[in-house]
Amino acid sequence: MVSFVMADNPNLTALEVMNESRKIMSGEKGTLFVLLLSFLGWIILSALFRGLLTIFIYPYFIATITGFYIDITNPAQLSSINL
Repeated sequence: MVSFVMADNPNLTALEVMNESRKIMSGEKGTLFVLLLSFLGWIILSALFRGLLTIFIYPYFIATITGFYIDITNPAQLSSINL
């Protein structure tokens, strides 16, 4: 979650960003692993089509990881987003 922490706190040093990311992910690594594992089918399907589906899958993947970051840092903020 380093890139998200750096975007939220641009004034932190690299070491502070990594430490903050480590704190945020404490106890959430298993949840992230299962979330990433849920994309395995999409990755295999994309490989069958020689990567053509990646242009559709990648934005969905990034939006999902962003939602995960918002959920673990500020759950109330995620419920206020209208999709």
